[in-house]
Amino acid sequence: MKAQAIASITWTAVTGGTKVAVRMLMSIRRAKGQVKKGSKKFYRTLVDSGIPKDDAYQISKAFSTPAMELLSIRNIVNMAREMGE
Repeated sequence: MKAQAIASITWTAVTGGTKVAVRMLMSIRRAKGQVKKGSKKFYRTLVDSGIPKDDAYQISKAFSTPAMELLSIRNIVNMAREMGE
């Protein structure tokens, strides 16, 4: 195998992995934004329905917390490690 072919294969492997990682991080960030936006909208809907602000905040926080925990990069890495074992 020629050195140029080896360099090409190595470059493709490195940049391909980087592209996947960047896309994954952007998807996670976008998903977190959607959860946050949904939580705010849910809070506003609850307040408009007559629920006190403190209670509406607690309810909307309970709504968004599991999704935010699932989208945590640390938790994603831990899940991947557990699957590999």
